[in-house]
Amino acid sequence: MCAELAAFCGAVSVRKTKLLGVQEIFMENKKIEVSICTGTACFVMGASEIMLIEDELPDDLKDKVEIKGVTCLEKCKNSSCGKAPFVVVDGKVVQQATMATVMEAIRTALNA
Repeated sequence: MCAELAAFCGAVSVRKTKLLGVQEIFMENKKIEVSICTGTACFVMGASEIMLIEDELPDDLKDKVEIKGVTCLEKCKNSSCGKAPFVVVDGKVVQQATMATVMEAIRTALNA
């Protein structure tokens, strides 16, 4: 993305400082994607409670996180992935997820 922006800005003669400003705006508006597995095993093991995390998010995080339920993440079929419930936060799998571990993963992803 940054290379594409740099190429575009070079083609239209935009200063580097403006490019950095656009990049900062993009990063500020970035939303963390949280995918909660709602397959049977995950749902029974606690994903049903984790689906309520949107209600528990502090106000300062609500506009920075996109929460969605997914039919199955296919993680429980591979024992090396750990145990249900599974949640993916910004591309990283959280196994044996709880409301607290998902919240921690969200904060970690936002600070990265």
